[in-house]
Amino acid sequence: MHQNVERFAVRRSDLGLGAGRGSSMPDPKVKGKPIFIGIGEMDPSNAAAKSAAEFYKRHDANVTLEEFAGKAHAVDTADAVLKEWLPTQASRAAGAVMKMKTDLAAARAAEKTGKLGKALALYQSVVKNGGEEAGPAQARVDAISQSADKAIADAEQAITARRYVDATKLLVAGGTTYAGSPAGDQFMARLEAIRTDPAIKAQVEQARADAAADADESTARTAEKQGDYKRAINLYEHYVAAFPNGRHVAEIRDHLAALKADKSIQAGIASRNVDEQCKSWLGMAENYIHSGLPDKARPLLQKIVSDYPDTPYAAKAKNELSDLK
Repeated sequence: MHQNVERFAVRRSDLGLGAGRGSSMPDPKVKGKPIFIGIGEMDPSNAAAKSAAEFYKRHDANVTLEEFAGKAHAVDTADAVLKEWLPTQASRAAGAVMKMKTDLAAARAAEKTGKLGKALALYQSVVKNGGEEAGPAQARVDAISQSADKAIADAEQAITARRYVDATKLLVAGGTTYAGSPAGDQFMARLEAIRTDPAIKAQVEQARADAAADADESTARTAEKQGDYKRAINLYEHYVAAFPNGRHVAEIRDHLAALKADKSIQAGIASRNVDEQCKSWLGMAENYIHSGLPDKARPLLQKIVSDYPDTPYAAKAKNELSDLK
């Protein structure tokens, strides 16, 4: 029978166990356990058996006390209550074992997929149910609890350091990972506290703005290093307009002014604009020609010749116009 089931038939030889147990065992650890105490109606130990029943009830055991009518120092094996109690407890014990195995398998699966809150609750159920797996399950409960404590400590450290964006990420991740457990609730409660604190909220928003500004600045400087001054200037202009309180706004405003005042850079941008415009018009004109629509190609070619007469593109456009005649 499962170890959570205890059965007692109190006789004269059990007087110390039935009547004296209260003084010798202050905490019998029987909370929630089913206990059957059967005693003959005329057994000299009848009073001791009833005393034992009261003792176990005080310790929250599920006690069944049955007096065997007409019996003295004997067990009534035909007693209806006893006959019903034994298979009932055996069935419950078998069900408890099955639940323990199911919970253990589910706990291991949840832990494997990173759902540690769910795994923690299932391992705790295995521990509560008892049995040979209780020890290993408790070890997993302790390990998961320690990982949750470490995660919440990391988040608190980020909050203390005013790294609110990092703290938010840690708390969101912790709330997801440990969902379904008190640890998960702790993560979400701390996250809500951050999100609703006006001072912290303002600093989080500023941190996000700074991150976006830094990204724009980085992209602009990369374009400048690659010689794409037109794009770099556009990005610097966007930075100044979008992030007037940016950490580097004064520096970037001065740098932007210097780029715009640099004649060689502006000449390069103008030349690049000419290249882009002429290539676009030539490409469109050639598409019209290949499509049998020369009348639509002529205005584009003529515009290149008129607007940019001293460029190689104008010479190419002249040749294209000559071929169309």
